[in-house]
Amino acid sequence: MNKRVLTTALASFVFSFAAVSQAELIDRGKGLIYDTVLDITWLQNANLADNDDFGVLGVGPDGQMMYATAEDFIEALNSANYKGFNGWRLPAILPQEGGVYNDAEEVDGSADSVYNVTLPGTMYAGSTQSEFAHLHFTTLGNESIWTTSGSENPNCFSGDCLNNEGPFFNIYDNDQEDSGYWSGSPMPQSDDQWVFFFNCGAQCHQSNDSEMFVWPVLDGDVAITATSVPMISMWAVWLLVGMLAVTSMVLIRRNSQT
Repeated sequence: MNKRVLTTALASFVFSFAAVSQAELIDRGKGLIYDTVLDITWLQNANLADNDDFGVLGVGPDGQMMYATAEDFIEALNSANYKGFNGWRLPAILPQEGGVYNDAEEVDGSADSVYNVTLPGTMYAGSTQSEFAHLHFTTLGNESIWTTSGSENPNCFSGDCLNNEGPFFNIYDNDQEDSGYWSGSPMPQSDDQWVFFFNCGAQCHQSNDSEMFVWPVLDGDVAITATSVPMISMWAVWLLVGMLAVTSMVLIRRNSQT
C-alpha cells in the first residue's frame, strides 16, 4: 500500500466516523433511536400500544388511550423493565420562552400553540422545549398544514404533513387520522395535557379524557447507560485510527528517504 492510498483511506475513515458521530438520530438497535440533540432515546415504533397493551386496561384497538391510561401504560413498561430499562416517560412539551405557556394559537411559531412551533425561520426555531415539535420540524424537516403566513400548505398532501418519518414507523397512518400524542406536560390551571399532532404539525392542549397515542422515551443514550461495550468499541475505533496514522507516518518517512 503506497502512502497516497493509505492517506486517502485514513482521511476517508476519519471523515465517515465524524459524520456518523454527528448524526442527529442514531439507531442503537433493539428498536431504539438516540436523539443526539435532545439527548433522549425514542422507541422506533411510535405506537407500541397498538402491538402490545402490556395488560393495561383502557388501551383502544389502535393504541389510543386517555391520559390516565397513558400514565398506567408508562408504569407498566417500567415495571416490565421494557428493553432493559425502567426510566420510560412521556415526551415533554414545555414553554418556548422558558417561563409560562403562550396559548395564543398562532401559525407563525411565536406561541406554544398551534402551528409551526420551532419551525426553521420562526421566532423559536430549533427550540428543544417541545421534544415532539423539535423532532417533527427540526430533525425530520416536516411542516404544518398552515404556512407561517396563514395560507394552506401545498406541501402537505391531503392534509398529511408527515412527509418524512426518518427511522421511525407507526407515527401516523390512516388508522390514526386526526389523533395526537400525549406529552407528560400539563397545561397549568386546567385538566388539559399538551399534545402533538404529527399528521398536521399542530401542538395544543387537550382534555385528559381525550384519546391520544403514547410514544415513550428514555433520558440519555441507551448505548452508554445500558452497557460499557459501546464505550469499548469507541476506544477500539480510536485505536484503529491511531494505528493507521502511525503506519501512514512511517510509510511517508520511508518514501521520503528513498
